[in-house]
Amino acid sequence: MLKTEKIKIIIGLGNPGEEYSNTPHNIGKNFINWFFDFIVENKLGSKALKWKKNKSIMGDVASLEIGGVKLILAVPTGFMNLSGLTALKLINFYGVDPKQVIVVHDDTDLVAGNFKITYGCSSAGHKGIESTISNLKTQSFWRLKIGVRPDNLNQSLYRIKAGDFVIKKMSIKNKKIIENRFDDIYVELSKWIKDN
Repeated sequence: MLKTEKIKIIIGLGNPGEEYSNTPHNIGKNFINWFFDFIVENKLGSKALKWKKNKSIMGDVASLEIGGVKLILAVPTGFMNLSGLTALKLINFYGVDPKQVIVVHDDTDLVAGNFKITYGCSSAGHKGIESTISNLKTQSFWRLKIGVRPDNLNQSLYRIKAGDFVIKKMSIKNKKIIENRFDDIYVELSKWIKDN
């Protein structure tokens, strides 16, 4: 077994319940589930990977080691506006600095198919990020923003309706565009895991 040099926590945001599945707001959760399946299918971890419900952390959690890094994958089981409680509990449980955390979430300012990793930004109105900042009492954590805005939608009109849009079902086209980029997102996330 490789010696663990550091711990990284990756949290995928979303809402619980069937009514919110395949909505833009659940894209962070969807990506983490894809990431989990990718690791299992390609046998990338040092041990069998399983999701475990953790009521005290208020989330589903899986842990593995890759290249001397202990990865904690987590999906909060509460609603988006309570996500920060899970982030705080994970940080306290594993004794890590917020700088070792990356939160994966939807971004309505980015066109579907685009994504970016940022650090120390404001919430920009995202309720899950607002909750995380509020609970951690800092913006000093990483974010992997996945674009969900259809490329044919007027951005100023879209901003007004973003709060409603993110909890409506995605079109098949938009969902496919986003999911087709998961491999590329994985590559960038792997660089973050290695370099930060």
